[in-house]
Amino acid sequence: MAQVIKCPSCGALWRIKEAAPEYRCGACGQIFPAETAESVVVPDKKLDEAMLEKAKRTDLPEDNVPDAPLLSDDAQPNADPRAAVYVPKRSPLRSFLLAVLVLILLAVACASAFLMMHGFVLAQAPFLRPVYENVCTKLPCPGFVWADVKAFRAEASLEADAQSGLLRPTAQVTLTNASALPQQLPVLEIKLLDPAGDTLASRVLEPAEYGFPQKPAVLPAGESVRTAIAFKEALPHEAAGITVRPISADSLGL
Repeated sequence: MAQVIKCPSCGALWRIKEAAPEYRCGACGQIFPAETAESVVVPDKKLDEAMLEKAKRTDLPEDNVPDAPLLSDDAQPNADPRAAVYVPKRSPLRSFLLAVLVLILLAVACASAFLMMHGFVLAQAPFLRPVYENVCTKLPCPGFVWADVKAFRAEASLEADAQSGLLRPTAQVTLTNASALPQQLPVLEIKLLDPAGDTLASRVLEPAEYGFPQKPAVLPAGESVRTAIAFKEALPHEAAGITVRPISADSLGL
């Protein structure tokens, strides 16, 4: 004979092997005293037939048909309880600060690329040179060279030709970078003067035309270079003086 007990909470029926003062329902997990539950004693064969018939009606696969649940004082519920996982809500302030940080890092990366790629940028947009010259005095710009004609001090003298004298003189020019920054060599405006100070001849020369073909031709801070510039065409009168003025290539549209 088999004893069957009914859960007072959910109505599930359970076969009991041994009597106990209380039981725990394997369906709903409710623990209840034995005296509060309805129970009945039925023949084992009849109970087995009823359970088999119920299994057939539910069309469960044979390997999924559960055995008749046995419940005792140490029986465990069918479900395997899991600890709840707490997922904290993201703070709006935290999300905002993270977005600001990402924007700052992006701006720093763009600014660094702007400074590092100065050669390419200036080749495409020469009008940005004043911006670079200002910024690069405060931030590192590897390889950047300034182009300030006011940084140069120019000195010149005349050297007479061996045959024509000062009718075909050679100008000896010394350029000094008086600044604390490396500078591109400037364009030179050279004028030969007569005794009255009037211009006999003038030439405008780029660095490559007065002996420095490098691009860019750079003079480090505090250093000087010397060059000789010959006037091959005879002057109407002997030159009595010379002036040399560094000028910006931009002012000539070069």
